[in-house]
Amino acid sequence: MKTCRLHRSSLILPFLAAPLFAQSLVNPGFEGQESGWSKSGRVEIADWAAETGQSGAAFQGWVSEAEGHFEQSLRTVPDSIYTFKIRGKKQPNFPTGDIYIKAEFYGKDNLTRVGTAPIVSNVAPVLTTEWQTFIITAETPAEASYVHFSFGFRGGQKPDLKTLGMAAAWDNAELSCFVKEPVIKEEKNPVAREVKSFIRDLSPFQKKGSP
Repeated sequence: MKTCRLHRSSLILPFLAAPLFAQSLVNPGFEGQESGWSKSGRVEIADWAAETGQSGAAFQGWVSEAEGHFEQSLRTVPDSIYTFKIRGKKQPNFPTGDIYIKAEFYGKDNLTRVGTAPIVSNVAPVLTTEWQTFIITAETPAEASYVHFSFGFRGGQKPDLKTLGMAAAWDNAELSCFVKEPVIKEEKNPVAREVKSFIRDLSPFQKKGSP
């Protein structure tokens, strides 16, 4: 199931209960159209690019010195760490160049980049002709309101147009996130004192045979 899963403490106390959030990529399988994804340059949705389903995302490496990318933007969950995964492979004669997966964070206007430099993984050296999973992880800056995930290519060599097998294919994107536990300082937070007192009260039961 391609959803954003938030993990919180397994200690169940009424006064610490918090709502769970969920996010999903739109059209993670690139089925039939670009819905959910923006695109730029020499990329397309094609049936021959599918790993599963009816279609996948493709890079047109047969175009001279081509470049392009797919991108999707989502509102951020505060204090979270995102993991973006996508399956990819290349055809035997895909031109060499940069093939990247990227995460960028933006402010409230969804135009101004915030936080550190974009998190970029260049997968060109390890992309093969077999389907494999590529992963990028990024921590949400405090000032971020949106996160953009993209994958693309650039700087390819001039191809020999008489050569076949010059594309790369992508499919089955997936997003997950982990919400960091809040740091509770006991001396400033009465709830923290209640939690520690609750745990101490349980200690007589955690004798021999207890985990």
